[in-house]
Parts: sequence; structure tokens; C-alpha cells
Amino acid sequence: MVKFFFNKKAFKAKSNLDDVLNAFQKIDLGKKMIDWSQENGIKIVMKDGFGKGKETTGAYYASHNKTVYLNSEHSIITNICCLAHELRHAWQHMRVGERFVLKRRNSFAGVAHVRFIEADAFSFQNLFLVRYFQKFGDGELDNLDSGSASYMEAVLFMTPEINPDDPVALRRKGFDIFFVEGAKTIRSSYDKSNLNLFMLLNSVSEVCAERLLFLGILRNVLKLTEETLLTYGEDAWGECKGENYLTSGKNPLVIGPEHTDNLDKSLKRPLNILKVMPTHLGMNHITLKDGTKQRLIYPNKVNKTTTKL
Repeated sequence: MVKFFFNKKAFKAKSNLDDVLNAFQKIDLGKKMIDWSQENGIKIVMKDGFGKGKETTGAYYASHNKTVYLNSEHSIITNICCLAHELRHAWQHMRVGERFVLKRRNSFAGVAHVRFIEADAFSFQNLFLVRYFQKFGDGELDNLDSGSASYMEAVLFMTPEINPDDPVALRRKGFDIFFVEGAKTIRSSYDKSNLNLFMLLNSVSEVCAERLLFLGILRNVLKLTEETLLTYGEDAWGECKGENYLTSGKNPLVIGPEHTDNLDKSLKRPLNILKVMPTHLGMNHITLKDGTKQRLIYPNKVNKTTTKL
């Protein structure tokens, strides 16, 4: 899901689906993505707004029916950005299967999982916009929602050592930006949405879940592994020339507290309660590739710093 903050520019002009799809496919990457979506039964739908309380929702991907929903209230360039973001979510869902909905049954793993999903999607939309503006110029930049424009500016102008023609470096920097202090507002909004969803679903099914857990039926779905998170760095449509931007390059990603913790205290409080409940014992960890386990959420007294540029 794409969320907008300070999003006045996002609503400059309405758009229709045909215009968005035509513009999206004017670059080779967009054409490959639309072909892929058609081959895999991914539907793309335009809606007239998302209703009260969802004003900051730019678009969303519904995994249960494999549909991307765009908002007709947005400009064409904003919907191009949203479509790139949501089709990356569709690819993520197709790539990892049931693990994509891990957030619904394990709140500790869900926080880290959702962060990686969104950091990758924001990084991908950034790459797509860079390629689009490289071909057509930045004349449409003023019609892009300010959140996406700021994200691209942070990647390209705050980090001048990044070569826009190096897709691996561009994608990695776009991913890392999601975890800096300046991105705390948007990161926290996803943390909160994820935990609210978890509490809602589990308030009804707690007893049933407990029995299933002790039977071991859900164990494979509930586990979070380093392998799963690093999967989100894989190349989907040739955008990184076949390389995984999280594991290749000069600095392969090392997963740490800056990726899985640094939660607001108000959000960490319910997790500190959950971790001592029988239904959640042993869930507050990630299994690394070497077989060792690493904690996901740390006690409040531990001061973990956020990644800095």
C-alpha cells in the first residue's frame, strides 16, 4: 500500500485507467510489468476515491483477489508511481506465497516483514520514476505527490555519490532511506497499521491459534527467516540486471535492530506484553542463514539507533 503525507499535489488532476496504463508502458520496464501482470492474472482497477478515513491511501494491492486498486482522484504521474509500487507488492506476494501474510499471525515478525515489503516497494517506485523522468524529462514532477517526489530527492540529491544509471546502488539507497530518522513518520504509520491488524484478528481467534500453535500446524507460516527478507531484493523484470540489490554490491545487507526495532514506545508496549504469553513464546526472533537466531524487538531500556545516511 502506498501512503501519502503532505499530499496536496497528489490530487491536482483526475486520471483514467487507460491513460495511466498507456503512460506506464512508455518505458520498457513498464511494458514488462504489465505483460507480467496479465500473464499472472493480476488485475488493475481504477476507483473513485477510497472513502472517508483513507485520504492518505494512494493505492493498494489486495492479495486475496490479486488486484491493484488505483485512485482516480490522483494525477496520471502519481498513479504511475502507485502502480509501480503496487505491482512490486504483487510480485512479492507471488514470490513468497503464504509468507506474504505473515504479519497477520506473528506481530513481532510482522513488523520487520512489513518494513522490508514497503522499503522494497518504495525503492522500486523510486527506480521506476527515475527511469521515467530520464526518458521524458521532469516536466511532470510538479504533478507528482510530494511524498514520492521527496523520496526521490532524498535518494538522488542527498546522496550525490549514487549513480542513477547503477540500478543496484539506486535500489539499495532507496531501500536504506526507509530506515533513516527522517522517514520515521511513514515507517511508524506502517508499524501501527500492522499491529492494529494483528490485534483485531487475534482478539477473536486467540484460543484457536494457541491450539494450532502447540500442534505445530502454523509453525512454518509463523517463522521469519533472513532468507525470506532478503528475497525482497531480487530482480523481477530485469531492472537490476539479474542481481539481488540486498545481497550484491559493496555492502551486502546485515539485518539489525535498525530494521526490526526502533518502534515508538506506544507500539512497543503491547509487544512487551505479548512476548510472555504462551501463544507467542519463541516468536520474537529471526532465523539467520547460518541457523542462529536474532532478536527482533528489544526491551525498552535498550537504546537502539536508527540508520543514518
